[in-house]
Order: sequence, then C-alpha cells, then structure tokens
Amino acid sequence: MKLQGHILTVEQLNQDDHLAMLDLMDRHYEHVDTRVFADDLAEKQLVLKLVDPDTGRLAGFSTQKLIPIDVDGQRRLILFSGDTIVDEAAWGRPDFFNASAALVSRLIEAHPNEDLYWYLISKGHRTYRFLPVFFREFFPRARVPTPPLIKNILHGLGKSRFPELYEPETGIIRADQHAYWLRENLVPIGESRLRDRHVRFFLERNPGYVHGDELCCLAPLRLDNFTAVARRFIQQEQKGSRDARTFVQPGVDLELQGRSTAV
Repeated sequence: MKLQGHILTVEQLNQDDHLAMLDLMDRHYEHVDTRVFADDLAEKQLVLKLVDPDTGRLAGFSTQKLIPIDVDGQRRLILFSGDTIVDEAAWGRPDFFNASAALVSRLIEAHPNEDLYWYLISKGHRTYRFLPVFFREFFPRARVPTPPLIKNILHGLGKSRFPELYEPETGIIRADQHAYWLRENLVPIGESRLRDRHVRFFLERNPGYVHGDELCCLAPLRLDNFTAVARRFIQQEQKGSRDARTFVQPGVDLELQGRSTAV
C-alpha cells in the first residue's frame, strides 16, 4: 500500500499529530527536547505528512515556512524546511518525493511571478541526497562554485535566523545545547553510498553532522531546474494519476507570506 501525503497548516494539527511527530523524531534522533520541538513547530506554517492509509500511522513529515526576503534590492520567496524525517521502514520508497513534488508544484502555481528558492538545513546525508534527486542546480555541491547571489541568500538567511550559530566561512550551523543528532544505529554509511559523490561531498563539508551540525543549502524552485525524476513526480501529481496520493487540506493557503525582510 502506498503512503498518502497530506499538506496542512500547523494550526490543523491535533494533539495526536503532535505526539506522533515527536515520537517519530525521538525514534530517529538523540537528544530530542519536547519544548524545542514544539517551539520550532509553532514557528512554521505548513506541515507535509506521510500517513499509512490502512492504519493512520504517521510515516514521515516535514515542517515548512514561506519567508519573503529582500536580497540586493529584489524580493524573493524562500521555502524553509524545518524538521524533516521519514520512518526508516519507508526509506527507499518514492512516497515522500511524491508528496514533496505536490507541495512545490502547488507553490510554483501560487507564485507564478515570484523568485522562489528552497532553503534546506541538512544534518544528514540522506536529507542532502534529496537535492540531486530533485534539482539540476543546488548549492553547495561537488565541483561547482556557489554563485555570489546564492551565497548572499544563504549568508543572509543563516545570519538572520541563526545569528549565534551560523558560520559564513563554512555554511554550517553549529550545534548548541538544544541540538539533536541521528541515533547511533542510523549513522553508519554503506560502501555503495560512500561511492556517491554527493554523499562524499556532504561528509567533507559537514563532518560534525554526527553531533548535530547542519549544512545550509539552497535550490531555485523553477520548473526548468527540476530533474527528469522530479518532473515525473510533478506530472503525476498534476494529472491526478493513481500514483498521486497527496491531499491538500481545506483551509491551506499556499500564498502565505509576511513582510519582506532584508538579508
């Protein structure tokens, strides 16, 4: 049975949702603090959930916030992904990619004239590996220099959102006393993964991931920047095929935004 994707607002979550999300985090990460998790969730706008349709069991989620910013005198919209986790039992399945494709395609439709970017802070190679699956251009990445505009956006977001922890010279958000990290049994990386240049790049750039350090990443959210794999997921969602199983809850406004902040 395929997992179902659901896009909803943080306000539409109930107490059972909160507990299931916290439990999923706790099963995959060390040092998860209930208050820190709750505060981070309250700061977001949207949640992408993966659910087993037979049991109703939560199999994954990603919290999201749309942030308008001004960079070099021009307005841009940033989709900021916060806590993101997929149950180990669902690793290797396409369901999370389907649900993510549904979210980004709907955002592009809702903001046809905006300069959109996806901002991901990655504390694991599995999360970072999402970037080359979905995007032709993303930064930082192996053997490709990061353009000045992308650097400005990354540095601006890092300094404004994590002023005490962000390191412009490395692009890393250093772990503090509230940080969490992958459980020990999930840290080892197989030989086949180590042959992947994207995994090797992540490990070189963020060796402190095992202690909760996060690498700041950015990808333009444009149709021409999606890989063939991503376009296939998006087309499935747009056509409403049998494989497209993502539902947007009534009341979800994908034009959510506030006043632009200069970064």
